[in-house]
Amino acid sequence: MKFAALLTAAAAVSAQLVVEPTCEKLVDNMALPRPANRPDSFNNPKTLNLLGGDYGVDGNSSVAFNFAATDGHVDVTPGYTPGDPLSDADLHPANILANNYFYFKFVWDGQVNSNKFDVNVCQDLTPYQGLYLNVSMPAGSDVYLTLTQKNAACSARTRDSQYVKLSDFHTPNGKPQAFFVPFSLMKFEFDGVTLYDMAHAKDATFVNFNPPNVVYSFYHVGLVNVGDACTPKPAGGASSTSGSVSASASAPAKTGGATTASAAANGVVTTSKSGAAAAGVVGSAVVALVAGFLMM
Repeated sequence: MKFAALLTAAAAVSAQLVVEPTCEKLVDNMALPRPANRPDSFNNPKTLNLLGGDYGVDGNSSVAFNFAATDGHVDVTPGYTPGDPLSDADLHPANILANNYFYFKFVWDGQVNSNKFDVNVCQDLTPYQGLYLNVSMPAGSDVYLTLTQKNAACSARTRDSQYVKLSDFHTPNGKPQAFFVPFSLMKFEFDGVTLYDMAHAKDATFVNFNPPNVVYSFYHVGLVNVGDACTPKPAGGASSTSGSVSASASAPAKTGGATTASAAANGVVTTSKSGAAAAGVVGSAVVALVAGFLMM
């Protein structure tokens, strides 16, 4: 039964999917009005998302917050600093160095006084089955996504989840595209053996934007509730043979950078990854899901 369920999930990843608006916990739609900025313990003003978590980048990257009533977006221009394989080697996979990164937290974790984290502040992701994004990435580009986590006391960072490539879920083409990333593909820590603790999440981090020094734009970020009723389903209720790797309906569908409000209201999605490209990605998803099954 578990094996069949995993194959079903892999097939769903290949289809054009929609998510009911009531099944979304909105992290950010980059719209106005905004929560007020909040200073950390070093008095650095932090820009917050709608959940109260902050955004951040590494020291050689930049981020521009282009919030607007419609079609707002956050633009990340990643720099490049060769990652150190010995730095926090116990927290990250040795074969994926953090040459650059961008993150958003799910909750404000304080940075109270000289402490990096406020004790007992984590984000419980167990009520959610995945993350969906509306992102514009340059053609041919890619970036990893991982979930960072804390210990049970929420007082220190521990090991990252498995890393997934965003190109496994859409084909970057320089235009905004919405897609869904199931947490089932990130259920283990990066070693692929130890379960990732979804109840003590820290943030979602995008690692190794490639190429650097070009703009990556984020238009919408959301969490999809668990439950069959909220599982992303094929548009129109029918399976798609060409389809997309994944998609989101709750995020406003965008064409050529313009938001289509009626599309969002009616569950229309933007998609990509058809034909041979989709087949290759679906194959990767099946391998990942089957691997997860064999480790259960």
